[in-house]
Amino acid sequence: DVELRVDAGVQGAILRLPIEIPINGSYVVRQPPRLLGEAPPTVVSPGRILLRLDATDDRGVSSITTWLDRDKIAWQAGTGKKTRMELPVEIPPGPHSLVVMVEDDEGARTRRVFHVRGLDSVPANASGPAP
Repeated sequence: DVELRVDAGVQGAILRLPIEIPINGSYVVRQPPRLLGEAPPTVVSPGRILLRLDATDDRGVSSITTWLDRDKIAWQAGTGKKTRMELPVEIPPGPHSLVVMVEDDEGARTRRVFHVRGLDSVPANASGPAP
């Protein structure tokens, strides 16, 4: 067995990953995690949308992290080889970037970026120009 170990000085080992090496000469292929699901709409009324994605990995999903405009808005622990995320996200008026990153148990990451625009609110009494 071979082990990848990352040391951080006085903190000791911060990452230890066993690496399985086949003895039959075949290649070792590590698959990054995947994010599956429909993208949110690109234009929405200001308010809450529900982001639904499934994170999958051949060994195990470690976590899913979500940012809105560089602000972390959610973190969710993985639950095995498949983890479902259902996250309500408040979308204010204007253009926004929604980033979702999944990390597997080996530290490999996959991310998806969604661009969402919240429409400007229209006052209730704005019915157009006066005649």
